Amino acid sequence: MLLVAELREEHYLQSSKEEKNYQGFDKLKQNRSILPAITHMDYSTRIQTVDAELNPKFYILIKAFCELTG
Repeated sequence: MLLVAELREEHYLQSSKEEKNYQGFDKLKQNRSILPAITHMDYSTRIQTVDAELNPKFYILIKAFCELTG
């Protein structure tokens, strides 16, 4: 984890009335954005990076995936 940033509001998901009343683990597991893997409860994000020089095989793999999926 190299960077911490606030998620832009355009990526937020709206909570239902029921979801707004969640407590404990139910609240923790709730998807808050279209990027749930990196979005925390307070809408901060922990951005993961891959360096081509430090991990070339993984970099090539995720670059090819990006090219295929956009």
